Amino acid sequence: MRRIRISVRDAEDFTALRLRIDHPMESGERKDSLGHQIPPWFLTRLEVMLNQQAISTIKLGPHIAKNPAFSLALKDIKKGDEIVVKWFDNRLESGEHKRIVN
Repeated sequence: MRRIRISVRDAEDFTALRLRIDHPMESGERKDSLGHQIPPWFLTRLEVMLNQQAISTIKLGPHIAKNPAFSLALKDIKKGDEIVVKWFDNRLESGEHKRIVN
């Protein structure tokens, strides 16, 4: 299971949403210490939802850093709103994390 940290901070004209996903993000191009190729394992897509409505889909590929971080600037976020982030990877694994804005 991958862990997603969701941080919500109010700025003057918007709310900053920061995401950090724990994921190894292997491109399939590296080799281990014995010279064996490390199989690819990377995020392919993130979906961000606010109160059950999709607000962003981020397409990803193999050349993203390990444990990637993303930032979004959102308007009209209120206390009690629900943010859901869903992730999908090339091994057909997926998961989600929810956060209630306080």
